[in-house]
Amino acid sequence: MFYRLKGPFLASYYAIFAYKLNTLIGLFTQLVSFFIQYYLWLAVFKSHQGDFFGLEQGQYLTYICGGLLIGQLTQHGTDRTLSMAIRTGDVIFNLVRPLNIVLQMFAAALGRQAAMGYTLLPLLVVFLIYVDLTTLNAAQLGYFTISLGLAFVLSFQVSFLFGLIAFYTTNTWGLYLLRMNLFPILSGQIIAVSMLAGIAQTGEGLLSMVSGIFYWLAYATPLQATFFTPSSILSGMMVGQEMWLHMGLQVCWILLLLVLSSRLFNNLISKFNIQGA
Repeated sequence: MFYRLKGPFLASYYAIFAYKLNTLIGLFTQLVSFFIQYYLWLAVFKSHQGDFFGLEQGQYLTYICGGLLIGQLTQHGTDRTLSMAIRTGDVIFNLVRPLNIVLQMFAAALGRQAAMGYTLLPLLVVFLIYVDLTTLNAAQLGYFTISLGLAFVLSFQVSFLFGLIAFYTTNTWGLYLLRMNLFPILSGQIIAVSMLAGIAQTGEGLLSMVSGIFYWLAYATPLQATFFTPSSILSGMMVGQEMWLHMGLQVCWILLLLVLSSRLFNNLISKFNIQGA
């Protein structure tokens, strides 16, 4: 089976390097985003004497800047690949191959991320220079690595489920835009989920209400487990019992979405037709 996974893995791997200009532009964008996030949040914490809604400056800078790396490693565009295959009818070629389509898509996602690893090296160097990691220990790094792996699997499942919506709508561009705008908030990429809780508790009026809604939506969906959990472990914002609880939540979401995606896909494929067949 592993030999059969080699094909989609390598195809996605080399596809990244086929468009060198896009890769270079993406690298430049990541570096610009890093410096914007770093100095923006540095200014925010300095204006509040290094403490903002109960979060320390060093931890939050690690959370946000390390999160840029995590975001790039866990977002792989499986929904766009699958929805395009469904819209054009090319999904039939995936279905006739002697390998489960989910495994094909997962191998392709791994290939893309393996290629992205090279493009993230400059960002990693800048991260190590600017962010203080002196408090990071071997155990914390190990837990972060496990959580990052779980986040990758969970992110793939969420993306795959979104791709399946193309069986109903054919064109998923609107849903893609919704995902691109809503997911960063609920996953904790724009602002940490724990900070949303702090704003909801100590804020006033509309800001407090909206923050509270987004906080509960983050935990009502698996999105916070794809970013907030690994980034919080890396930064030290999440330790001990809270860390184990969130990692357990990652596993539960993976198992739940595994059952859900399997049943949904089998139901959809039994009714799917291409050119009347």
